Amino acid sequence: MVLRKHRKTERFLRWSLLAAGVLIFGALMRRVGLGALARMFHDADKGCWILAVFLYFLSMLFRGQKWYLLLSTVQKIRFGRFFPMYLVNNVMGTITPVKSGEAVGPVLFKRYLGIELGHGFSVFLIDRIFELGFILISLGFSFVYLALNVPMPALLYQSILIAFVMTVFVLALMFAVLFVERWGYGMTDMFIKWFRHGRLQRMFTAMREELNHFYTFRKNDGVTRTMFPLFLLTGLAWLFQFIAVWLVVISLLPVDFWASLAAQGIAIPISIVSMIPAGIGISAVGYQSIMALFGYAYEPVVGAALLSKILFLGLIFISGWLSSLCLNRPEVR
Repeated sequence: MVLRKHRKTERFLRWSLLAAGVLIFGALMRRVGLGALARMFHDADKGCWILAVFLYFLSMLFRGQKWYLLLSTVQKIRFGRFFPMYLVNNVMGTITPVKSGEAVGPVLFKRYLGIELGHGFSVFLIDRIFELGFILISLGFSFVYLALNVPMPALLYQSILIAFVMTVFVLALMFAVLFVERWGYGMTDMFIKWFRHGRLQRMFTAMREELNHFYTFRKNDGVTRTMFPLFLLTGLAWLFQFIAVWLVVISLLPVDFWASLAAQGIAIPISIVSMIPAGIGISAVGYQSIMALFGYAYEPVVGAALLSKILFLGLIFISGWLSSLCLNRPEVR
């Protein structure tokens, strides 16, 4: 009964966050105006859009390659067989807060590839570490770039600084738990003792078991050799994603790349903290807020941000849907 109630609450929160994002997105569209968005769509340089979609797909391909490299250290698999599963997994991450839905990936890998759940979750954790690391790097760049180029209000400056410090702290804590066994076991044992009964104790007990799988997986020589390729692939994936968004924006108005990069570097953490799936609506607000500091007008920037979100979400869902059809084919299984 308690577990059922918790699941209902979790489902309610998830749908509430998604609804909040849709409402923000709709409010932005209404403020810009459907007519204005239609004119932007008509006047946009479609060549930039084609290149943007291609680069965004490459960023998805590079992120899939990271998972593939890690999974290949425990079992030999074909990339063509693996990648459709990753694209389906990518959709699950997009429609859930903080991309938590990507945790369904290990279940897919077990069902279609026969890879143990523990290994799949270890891959998920390592990927999160690299992704958060580059989010931190981009946030640091954004903070420095804004401090050097824009006279910011004190409140905004302090807010960005607090967000940066919190991100550094969370990432440092994650690294400590995931790469120092004594810290990882010590923290989970502490929480197990605190929560002597109920679901939280079961959760931290399961977490301790997963940490054990992770530490065993991390000691694999093959995993160690993938660290530099993972760093390189993560960097390329983020770079191509940043360029893709910038290309959509410059299809409507001339925008400095570094200013766009700084705005994206802050909009992404805002989206994560908001817990809204895919940062629907809130990412456009964050992007426009920073671009306004550089003197760019409200309507074209928000319009470009909304159109880029529609474009890339469409790519994610279409590729995921086509991939799900491939998964149902006997030859893929």
